Amino acid sequence: MLTVQFDRLLNPGPVTMSTWSARFNNNLYWSTGAGSVLGAVASVAMAVGLPDAGPDVCHYTAIPPDVISTYGVPAAPFSNFPIT
Repeated sequence: MLTVQFDRLLNPGPVTMSTWSARFNNNLYWSTGAGSVLGAVASVAMAVGLPDAGPDVCHYTAIPPDVISTYGVPAAPFSNFPIT
């Protein structure tokens, strides 16, 4: 499970499977489609993919935007955000 804390309150709802990916322990991970947004947190179930050497990071494409603030502003896409 990938959990991302945002800096603002978000509209609750499901996440879009195609917008989330990550690299962890030298493996690529892809969203399985199971996930949700609640409060200021997006939680996404991930499945392991192919080996890929590199730092532990997550990516969010925001196409289509599935993380929207309570003010109606979509979260900006990000790439190579460190996983801690």
